[in-house]
Amino acid sequence: MKPTFDLGKGLYVISAVLILIATFLIFLKSPLFFRVAGFHQTDSAVKEYELDKQQTVDTLLLHDSQGDIEIALYIEGRLKEMAVGYRLEDYQSLSSLEEISTVILATEDWTGLDTTRLIEFVETGGNLVIAGRPAPQSTFQRIYQQLGIIEYGGFIEAEDVTVFPPFFSLDEKLELSGDDFRQSLLSARLHSDALVVAETGLGQPVLWTYALGEGKVYFFNGVLSKDSYYAPLLTWAFAKTAAPIYPIVYAGAALLDGFPFPTQTTRLVDGKSEKNYYRQDWWLQMQSLEAKFDLNYTAAAIYPADLGEVNSYDQELELYTRELVLLGGELGAREYEDLSVELPRLKQAVGNYPIISVLDEEEIRTPLPVSPTNQTLWESLSEAFLYGTQVTSFSPYAIYGDERDVQMWRDVTDFLDSIQETYDVPYVPYSEMSKRKQQWEQNDYVIDKQGNELNVTLRYFTDHTYFHFVTADKITATSNCEITKIGEQFYLVRALGPQFSIETE
Repeated sequence: MKPTFDLGKGLYVISAVLILIATFLIFLKSPLFFRVAGFHQTDSAVKEYELDKQQTVDTLLLHDSQGDIEIALYIEGRLKEMAVGYRLEDYQSLSSLEEISTVILATEDWTGLDTTRLIEFVETGGNLVIAGRPAPQSTFQRIYQQLGIIEYGGFIEAEDVTVFPPFFSLDEKLELSGDDFRQSLLSARLHSDALVVAETGLGQPVLWTYALGEGKVYFFNGVLSKDSYYAPLLTWAFAKTAAPIYPIVYAGAALLDGFPFPTQTTRLVDGKSEKNYYRQDWWLQMQSLEAKFDLNYTAAAIYPADLGEVNSYDQELELYTRELVLLGGELGAREYEDLSVELPRLKQAVGNYPIISVLDEEEIRTPLPVSPTNQTLWESLSEAFLYGTQVTSFSPYAIYGDERDVQMWRDVTDFLDSIQETYDVPYVPYSEMSKRKQQWEQNDYVIDKQGNELNVTLRYFTDHTYFHFVTADKITATSNCEITKIGEQFYLVRALGPQFSIETE
């Protein structure tokens, strides 16, 4: 007997299915979907533990207490960030070097410095970091020779530097130039046994290492300021001596500068209305970048007081915000005119979607695509080497809507490829990166060095507790941590608990 088809029942079934589909599609567009689906999940709670001992003081920072202390203040701050136990002394009052493994000299004037004791300290196995070029003084000619300098002259100026591997995660030399790299150096010719880590285009050494007896000298031949592009060079020297393992944030953020913003329907871009261009072309390219590099965008949106002819900006804001959240990102606010006025308007426009991040001019950085260069790459790598963070900004205003678009998108993709290949950091919404940075700032660490073993104890532990580890030795054993090699002598360490250890040959 053939089955019969009941048209009435069939219509009911089809109607029920369509209603379910429509309900689901409405749910997809609802902010409730993002909460249920877990798009705004929070990290595991921060767990606090007792620290049963103090950080060992094994580093001595010598400075000129009566002179320019800017470099010493910077180094002090950097040593604290790197969880180094240190003590500060005037360079003319050198006290006991017992239990000290690294001495950092942060003064240009060496008059009154007990150089004999420092040389003996290095020859018997200590590390000496020269944190700034000394003044050319004939009385120290013999000392300069013991630090790897065969001949020296006066001060010279340079505006370029080449950095060589093994330097953190660089696998090939990186040439940098421009006003930001302007530097004052001591003209010098080095011993053939000195290992040059960085030099100018004319071959003048900027950073080198030199073995002396059982110890080693790390010589930074320049002047360092707080925001100097040369800061990673000094951090590398510290990582090779006083801080072979140091805490980092390990998170990046991709910011959309001023986006979404009011667009016109009457203004044409590449033959389309401005609104359609950014919706159909620019945003499509940005989605492709996000898919390739997992950028989890944070939009730094603006809401001008005068929208002019724009009458659909609220709808655009809500639309882009929904898609940002689907991509794993978030909507933030960027000060444009008066944030106290803009922020309520933004919140009203996007309804139930939270505005978590508020960004200022300093946090935006130089937006792409502005012809990325080695200097742009160095800005990102510097931040990564120092703190394990990267902030990459994109500007919709830099797209012209003509034949130059193709090359600009190619440049941006190549730039992101270069970052990923050299130092791959996970991109998270800006609010998440800020939270991890705050946890990093508040944490306390005890790093105990016993022979070839490093033992690390944390006061606060989360699932996102990371360190950089720099060593030329083979790692033979680990406990309660995961280690990933990210450079020739450079490792990423993830803590799996409040205590972990690493042992080398």
